[in-house]
Amino acid sequence: MANVIIGTTGVRNGSLEIEYSTSQKGGIRKTGSLSYTVAADAINTNEDSVATTAGIPQPYQSLNGMWCQKVQLKDAGTGKHPVGNYDTRIWIITCSFDSELDTSKGEINPLLRPVVITRDADIEMDRLIFDAVTGAPIATANNEPIWVQGPIILPVYTFTRYEVYPYSNAAIMGYTNAVNLAAFYGAPSGTALMLKVSTTEVTIQNVRYEHVTYRVKFKINPYNPSATDTWQGTVPHQGTIYKDSTGAYLNVDRDGVSRGTIYNLGPTGLKLNWNVPTQHLAFNRFRKVAFPSF
Repeated sequence: MANVIIGTTGVRNGSLEIEYSTSQKGGIRKTGSLSYTVAADAINTNEDSVATTAGIPQPYQSLNGMWCQKVQLKDAGTGKHPVGNYDTRIWIITCSFDSELDTSKGEINPLLRPVVITRDADIEMDRLIFDAVTGAPIATANNEPIWVQGPIILPVYTFTRYEVYPYSNAAIMGYTNAVNLAAFYGAPSGTALMLKVSTTEVTIQNVRYEHVTYRVKFKINPYNPSATDTWQGTVPHQGTIYKDSTGAYLNVDRDGVSRGTIYNLGPTGLKLNWNVPTQHLAFNRFRKVAFPSF
């Protein structure tokens, strides 16, 4: 059998009872606690095994904006195991939470520490498609897009945490220079770019870990925040060879060599009329991968 939670005092998720107080650091401090009743695997199961029963919060684990500060066990005597109906030891486990827990100390398993997130921004040159004030497309009076480049500021998040040693070189290569397959921190698919992954091997209490940093740049369309694939590249759909309605290639000599004049092309390769705005082709500059969960 296994250790089994057979009851809780309070509710773990949204309705945990929380005490608010004024913090010495400024702002509001939150504290709270949650108790569990656990039937041990056996009457002589040791306390360490009971304390790590599946479902019991562990030190540094987060809950409702707080961190688990300590886990206390109390022997509640014997009782029946709910699965095997045999006599076993019953424990009351109380988990204390605090929004101001100091996570800088190394005596707790580093894998349970919360991820550290820092926010910054980068400036880069990019194609300017819309007027920054009116939102109107940058185009001629005839609605033909004008190709303009300029500096834009993009938010950059850095995620740092401890992970299991060793970190895979394949993971570094797989994440780097790729965009998010699914929504990531509110950013739609294809709008978050993993710039790089760096890792440092560290030893804490004679155990090796990887201290990993992920750097992610976000490119959200300010006029359509739900737009996907903002990291795609675009080029004018123009060429010296075009098709007619029968699919025949035109503007080539008898040897199939282009005569040199550049035309605007439609999606099927037909030549566009002079009064139809230039169309653009989109292409993927980066692979799409599933990002780590933070």
